[in-house]
Amino acid sequence: MRKLKSVLFFTLLFFSLEYELKSQNWTEPVNISNLTGQDRSPDYAIDNYNTIHCVWVHDIELNFSKIYYSKSVDEGVTWATPVNISQNNEKSLGSPHIIADSNNRIIVTYDYNVGDPANTKILMKINDGFSWSLADTITPDMPGSRQSKLVLDNNNRLYCFWYHDINNGTSFYKYFENDIWSETITVLSGNNYFALVKGVCDPTNKIHCIAKYHAEGENHNKDRLIYLTMNNNFWYPFEEISEPTESPGQDIDIDSENFPHVAYRQKSPVSPPYDDSTVYKHFDGNTWTEPELVVEDPHNQEIIIDENDKANIFDIEKTENGCMLVHHYKNGDQWEGFIIDSSPWNTSHYVVINHNFSILAIYNKPTNNNEGDLFFSKTDIISTIEEGILTSNLTDFKIFPNPFHNWSTICFTLNIPCFVEVKIYTFQGQLIKTQINEKKEPGSYQVLWDGKDQNGKGVEKGLYIVRIIVGKKIISRSVLKI
Repeated sequence: MRKLKSVLFFTLLFFSLEYELKSQNWTEPVNISNLTGQDRSPDYAIDNYNTIHCVWVHDIELNFSKIYYSKSVDEGVTWATPVNISQNNEKSLGSPHIIADSNNRIIVTYDYNVGDPANTKILMKINDGFSWSLADTITPDMPGSRQSKLVLDNNNRLYCFWYHDINNGTSFYKYFENDIWSETITVLSGNNYFALVKGVCDPTNKIHCIAKYHAEGENHNKDRLIYLTMNNNFWYPFEEISEPTESPGQDIDIDSENFPHVAYRQKSPVSPPYDDSTVYKHFDGNTWTEPELVVEDPHNQEIIIDENDKANIFDIEKTENGCMLVHHYKNGDQWEGFIIDSSPWNTSHYVVINHNFSILAIYNKPTNNNEGDLFFSKTDIISTIEEGILTSNLTDFKIFPNPFHNWSTICFTLNIPCFVEVKIYTFQGQLIKTQINEKKEPGSYQVLWDGKDQNGKGVEKGLYIVRIIVGKKIISRSVLKI
């Protein structure tokens, strides 16, 4: 793994080779699972020896799946042969999560019997470095517990959160300390809907959480994102931080000052129009910032705040023949995307983590409805100094007028020779028209879209997506025909 000084040195050394310069480079994907069947729902952790540990669901058939595990001791270059750690021969399993504590014990939890939600329970297994323990049932007296999530504090106290349908739907938790589980604890009392999404622990042992919430008497169309914190089982009052959100897709991370940053799926805060978008906001020490539009029509958002306190946002976006996993980061005032990988089949299963100035991703790449492996890729984080040096290959992307009646102009500037795609899609991902699909020289370009499809037929009024891809850089914006 390259250190920051090495990254800066080679960036400066090869800056003159601007045609080859990239602001983000993800490594070639490495197949982790390579099993017959569908591998999905990955999670992973890194221990003190920089060994990467990964667990996932392996589907055998309908309502029958197992939990598999593998590890890499060389930073993801090679992976051990996958091992079935659940020893399950009949039930469907889900929501696997993995934690490496400071003693390098590997702890895994997962939902058991997810095909029968009323009788689902949460199990735990521990690897002490030599073997896996027998399964321990965390929720023996609460059948129907599911969607487990883990948070480890700095004293090796492990919190396991889960969701249950009682009290209009709410979250509970236990903590595991000195190999003993606590009693079950309720996060919020009352009959308001509350589903914890994720928690992260800061150096002071305060756990920062986000959750989906609506008041008793409201329905899921009113689900808002709330932020709340806990320290030593004391919960502070929550704060509503969004308008109604869409699922799936909410995530939280914290910066070096322990301020929270969130990414989530919501109706666009930019007008026009108001359609599903990836939205980003953060707490600046005094208040929550106004929501920023990152990209429109995605799902399954995740966020990483890197060592430079920069937001890295990830989501799944539709294409005309499948989907792609995209990494978004800010270049100046503009959010840019980088395509990590794509698949001709739709997926929503991936996880990202920040480690030693790199961001690591593990994701499901299906080849059909019944087959799909897990892949690993990583990228080095760009430093603040490098951001000042690097020149983006794509700038000044604009669409005007928007909304439009008869025509709209797509403007962009290329700073290096690049292969460029400019395509128009419906919001359902259907390709309407290819405007550009060729190599272009540096310069500013204006592309006129006359509101017609590939066959010269005028499209109906409504919302469309303009997507520009330069190399693996991608920016998507909506345009409204009225």
